[in-house]
Amino acid sequence: MTVLMPLLLAATIGAGSTPFTPVSDERVLAHLPAGGFLFREKLAAPGSLTDPERLVLIDQLINAGKSQDQPRLLGQAEALLRPRLHESASQWQLLHAEILQWSHDFKAAEKVLSKVIASEPDNSRALLMRAGIRQIRGHYRQALQDCVRIPAWVPPLVRATCSLQARSFTGRLDTSYKALAKVYAELHDQSAQSLWSLGVLAEMAERLGRDREAETWYRQALLIDPESTLTLATYGEFLLRQNKYPLALRLLEGARSESLKLLYAIAARALDTEDSEKTLVELNDMLAAIRLRREDNHAGLLARYALDIRGDAVSAVRLAREHWSHQKAPADTLLLVRAALASGDRVTLAQVQDWLAANNVRDDRIRALLAAKP
Repeated sequence: MTVLMPLLLAATIGAGSTPFTPVSDERVLAHLPAGGFLFREKLAAPGSLTDPERLVLIDQLINAGKSQDQPRLLGQAEALLRPRLHESASQWQLLHAEILQWSHDFKAAEKVLSKVIASEPDNSRALLMRAGIRQIRGHYRQALQDCVRIPAWVPPLVRATCSLQARSFTGRLDTSYKALAKVYAELHDQSAQSLWSLGVLAEMAERLGRDREAETWYRQALLIDPESTLTLATYGEFLLRQNKYPLALRLLEGARSESLKLLYAIAARALDTEDSEKTLVELNDMLAAIRLRREDNHAGLLARYALDIRGDAVSAVRLAREHWSHQKAPADTLLLVRAALASGDRVTLAQVQDWLAANNVRDDRIRALLAAKP
């Protein structure tokens, strides 16, 4: 999940020569009214929007939709953006790329970003977004090239996190982890940039098998933003892998998004809590709504549901393989290995092992699973 964080962070970094910085902590960047709607009167009459108003509203809808995992808000953003898609201005194209990547159309998003970068080689937002997408797709060396190109005015913690995360997938996990921990110790603050760095550090520590250190990084991230969906999801996954179900329940209590509700349901089912059946009914309703919307970007979620709720390893490996064909974050690879082991799919296991070896990607969690197989 942490490879998605640059795509959120990129929205806070402008394309010009100077990044936007709020003048104080009291500066309000966006309001999220009950129900998740922003600027209701503007949404009711989009034809009256000026271009600056439209840009701000689309950007806020995208960020709210992503941070809260609300597809409806992203749909509203897309509708507002559609009349400007014919324009080549980078401001519209970057928003288009954000919507595409969050819909998991990574290939199309990368194509849009490449056009922006071709005309604006120093566009930091586009470079950071493309680096994140390339990491998601498993194109680590290309991602590193984008990270290296990010202009010097971008905060050094952002540039270091981007580069070291990409390097960690090219046979240099241990050295990248140590280097990023050192940079973080020197440059961290309470910003979204630090939140991203902490998530990357936690994931690196997990891949190195240093779970105690990973938990420390996750806890620090929660201190910065206790409601971050990405942090809650990755830390929740970590706790489930450790069989720390009571802690996972406390962490994910009140979860609203499908991904967090699934993790909560897994923990509740493991402990046979009083609300486990109610949680499963709510989760099933959410998944039914996904199917009704015919969204094709939830294969990973459905694979996890099939594997850990229904116990259907055959469906799980099919869905996980479909998901992994276009999204190769560490969590996605780990899920595919678990599903392949559960279903006895030796062909898929061999394919994953070959891919890991070819890219020199280290993940001690996967090594441990493979070593324990019969």
